[in-house]
Amino acid sequence: MPGMEKLWQKYRDQGFTVVAISNDEGSSKRVETFSRLLNLSFPILLDPEGEVNDLYKISSMPTSFLIDGNGRIISRFVGSKEWSSAEAVQLVETFLSDN
Repeated sequence: MPGMEKLWQKYRDQGFTVVAISNDEGSSKRVETFSRLLNLSFPILLDPEGEVNDLYKISSMPTSFLIDGNGRIISRFVGSKEWSSAEAVQLVETFLSDN
């Protein structure tokens, strides 16, 4: 998630948005503490009922999506991904240049 934060900070002024979804059944305080510990500034939404998991057919955590401005899924990544890598930066830059 720190890699996602770096991408968010670098590209948010270009229309890139990062939103995390937590399906923890705990309170929002738990998510706030986690976010504060990792210095995350992008929004983290709560989905304790798993509605987002059902909607996007998520079977493994973490799962990440690149979604365009029209709501279409451009890419799906299952498992951990190093979002601060050169490959991830190139992916985001390509995505932004196409939109």
